Amino acid sequence: MTLRERQDYVIFQLSQFQDWSDSFSYMIKLSDQLPAEPPAGCPRIDYCQSRTYFKAFLREGKIQIEAWSNSSIVGGMLFLIKEIFHDLPISELSTCTIDFHRKSGLIDKITPTRKQMLTDIIGKITVLSP
Repeated sequence: MTLRERQDYVIFQLSQFQDWSDSFSYMIKLSDQLPAEPPAGCPRIDYCQSRTYFKAFLREGKIQIEAWSNSSIVGGMLFLIKEIFHDLPISELSTCTIDFHRKSGLIDKITPTRKQMLTDIIGKITVLSP
């Protein structure tokens, strides 16, 4: 799948719910699919109230994502980020704007600290692009 298709899929997933409380319940369930503990060597995002860890790097021309949080909602957001970007060829970053968080409305429904975290994580991914 292309970056656009992956983002559109996440936007579609989040649009299936009547209201944002249902979307957040869905993200809480998704967080259960992250590892049981932070990946070794994965740096912590210090300004988050929760214990949240994130690392984006390249392996063989593909984006790799390692992430974990003890907050279920943040964990669900990290799962969605992983669903969009993990194993995506780095060349895809130049083909499409990263906008899933805006088009889905997610960025408008989360706390200021979570907005900052999400924006910073997207920034950590985009700097991988040559």
